[in-house]
Amino acid sequence: MVSLPQRQDRREQMELLSTIQGLTWTVIDAIPSTDPSINRILDWVVKEREQLAERLETTIDASSNFRWPREIDAWSVNQGPLEGSGSDLWARKGPSSTKPKDPPTPAARPNLTCAAEDHSVPALMDKTPEWMVLSPAKISCWYSHVSAIRQFVDRTDAHIDDVAVILEDDINMEMDTADRLSQVWAVLPAGWDIVFLGVLDVG
Repeated sequence: MVSLPQRQDRREQMELLSTIQGLTWTVIDAIPSTDPSINRILDWVVKEREQLAERLETTIDASSNFRWPREIDAWSVNQGPLEGSGSDLWARKGPSSTKPKDPPTPAARPNLTCAAEDHSVPALMDKTPEWMVLSPAKISCWYSHVSAIRQFVDRTDAHIDDVAVILEDDINMEMDTADRLSQVWAVLPAGWDIVFLGVLDVG
């Protein structure tokens, strides 16, 4: 279970839920949005988009859209094992650029949006929905889940057939969750990697 250390109220609720469900879980400290690693990731996103835009001879500004190449999915496919913590691109030496630039400060960094399904990255506007804004909070949530996965696979007693279910600390869990998960496992293809179980939108 991923949870911010300061949210003791949520942790208490999750302990009550685990007792009711007869389940046990490990609490993983979430990474706060103020952690320096989050700024490094956002800085890296800015530099990657700017440098790719230079190579594609396009621009990134408030009035234009940026689009990743259609082959970006192939670039992102990695059949190798998940590397250890600290191997992330933003933790390594930054890529060389034809126009060296100092990394932007959080205050000076341009506001970012998420890529859409067609690989376009729309410009941020007043009408941009909140879920399309690439905010520090969104990055910290994603990175917390990546860190939880790493802690699971890096265990000294890890086995290739082990399975982990990663939950947020505000999960709404049904009483028949175990039965539902059993039904999911039964239809998963051989060699499956990650399964997104879903999200409850209460907005």
